[in-house]
Amino acid sequence: ADAADPLKPPSPEVVDALQRRGLRSRARDVGDIVAPNAEGYATMPDGGEIMYRLFGRPDAPHKALLIMGFNSDCSLWRPIIEAAATDHAAADIEMCVYDNRGTGGSSDPPCNLGRPWTCDDFADDAASLVSHLGWGAAYHVVGVSMGGMIAQRFALKHGRSMVSLTLLVTHPGGFYSVQLSGVRLLEEIDALGPDIDPDVLTDKMMEVLFGPRTLQDPERRKLHREALRARQLTRRFSTKTSSKAHSSAVMRHYVRNEDLLRIRAHGMPVLAILGTHDNLVNPEGT
Repeated sequence: ADAADPLKPPSPEVVDALQRRGLRSRARDVGDIVAPNAEGYATMPDGGEIMYRLFGRPDAPHKALLIMGFNSDCSLWRPIIEAAATDHAAADIEMCVYDNRGTGGSSDPPCNLGRPWTCDDFADDAASLVSHLGWGAAYHVVGVSMGGMIAQRFALKHGRSMVSLTLLVTHPGGFYSVQLSGVRLLEEIDALGPDIDPDVLTDKMMEVLFGPRTLQDPERRKLHREALRARQLTRRFSTKTSSKAHSSAVMRHYVRNEDLLRIRAHGMPVLAILGTHDNLVNPEGT
């Protein structure tokens, strides 16, 4: 892997620290990289390309589509990919991770400035990707945060083709589903502009992503700050326009109660996972 690849393995110090904290059950040799079995591009319905990576056996009987959240690329799925690579129970699963429109290696579609993006647009992108992969009508969908919002819209349209739906720290929309304090922090970060100092950005993001239990624990704070700081140096930032388009999709997201019941009526298992403390998503909304 390229030295700047966000999916590169952690340093020996980070591996040791994770092992001590019990955050990583199987620390592997440094240099052991979980390589994708394939990567490529699929075309969005309204133009542009979606960059994706496949992990696991191509002939695995189970398929899983992992949808990342707000303004983030698919490298953030690395802990899940690494865990699956060392878990025999996951040997029969092929996972697809990808960059949403306007992030990472995916492009902005031509309509970028034509109208606001919605979570339906992102869900249609995901459907195009599944069709490109030729997965047919039996796959799992996992979405985190904004990715969970996209997954809800996807399930409304394509639930009959899904085996299960997993929603991580997300919500169906509505004013009380969002923590305004976290939104204000993100607005403060956005106002600082693209040339913000990486250390300042890291400290600001620590306030957004972690609660008091982590921030008040010196060892945990140091561990997570170092990992986040490293990511700020390697990630590919979205354009200002794309970032605002993602924000617009999040703020417009709303799934009515009757639509949630329609998802339930598909008959597939639905798992919702939430944090006990979340600066962005109101746990009660989940």
